[in-house]
This record gives sequence, structure tokens and C-alpha cells, in this order.
Amino acid sequence: MDKSIRVTILEREYPLRVKEEEEARARAIAARVEERMQTIRRRLPAEPDLTIAVMAAMAIADDLHATRSIEGAAHETAIAEIDGLIESISSVVS
Repeated sequence: MDKSIRVTILEREYPLRVKEEEEARARAIAARVEERMQTIRRRLPAEPDLTIAVMAAMAIADDLHATRSIEGAAHETAIAEIDGLIESISSVVS
């Protein structure tokens, strides 16, 4: 069932419709966005909210990209290790 919630980012309220089971996740994401934007605002208090929002979006996207790169490298390493184990097992069984 959908639920209406409100989150506040840079002193503005935003209404969201979320599934009940996703409410905590939506609030946590909004809190993370708020935290990132407030960090930027403290460093650059004269910048307009739109500039702060764009800079926060870029920073969050960079975090996501870095995380995916790390996960991709870990996945490739795991595949290589599995291939090595399969080769070792095959040579013992043969």
C-alpha cells in the first residue's frame, strides 16, 4: 500500500508517495541528500540552492560510481578465483 510522507531538504518540504515497506529507506535517502547538501552549503554559503543541489548530485553520483567500480573489481576477482578452483578440481578429478 502506498503512503504519503514528507521529507525536508534545505528547509523545503517535499511530498513523496512510497510503499509502506519503503518508508524507512526513503527517509534514509532523503537524510543522506540533506546531509550532503548541508555540508556543501556550509562550505559555500553564498551559492544558490540549485548550485548546491547540482554539486550534491555530482558528489552522490561520484560515490555511486566509485562503489560500482569497487564492486566490479571484486566480482572480477571472485570469477578469476572460481575459474582457478574449477581448473584445480578438474586436474585432480581427471
